Amino acid sequence: FEINCDLDSKDLLFIGNHEMCKRFDLLVDAVKILNDEGYKHNLYLVGSCVDKIGEDYTWLHKEGFQENLDKYFKACSMYVHPADFDSCPVTVFEAMSSGLIPLITENVGQSDILKENGLECLILKNNQPERVAEKILDIENQDKKWKENVSLKCKEISSNYNEETQSKEFKKVFHELIDEIE
Repeated sequence: FEINCDLDSKDLLFIGNHEMCKRFDLLVDAVKILNDEGYKHNLYLVGSCVDKIGEDYTWLHKEGFQENLDKYFKACSMYVHPADFDSCPVTVFEAMSSGLIPLITENVGQSDILKENGLECLILKNNQPERVAEKILDIENQDKKWKENVSLKCKEISSNYNEETQSKEFKKVFHELIDEIE
């Protein structure tokens, strides 16, 4: 929460393992579309996902596993997670805690949380590269105040999903369940 991302940056981030259902390959294709059209974006892939990407571009940074993610959270403006399905990846909350604006599909667990908080605009209806590229530009073209408000709201939302609050919630639900059984 002490990290503040660079909302003016054209640097994008994805963190994940090599499971293809996460569809980081479509994100690479989306950024290629943008850069082929003259936009100058960098894409940072962090984690074992880089093992599945054979392409090499000057703007594609295949970082692999990293002990510390702070430099990516500080440098990037958006975290893009175009998964076919991902139940509730912690990486989305981590990115949001630094103020990164998340762009996720409706099949990523946090989509319900974004909807509940009036941030439907950050949810992709499909993960086709053309649509992902278009949505990246939509967010990028918003004014600074809009981005700051969304970034702050993302930090607030993610603060509710930490180990302490989730442990308390689990215990509460668990005890309610036990009480119903008895």
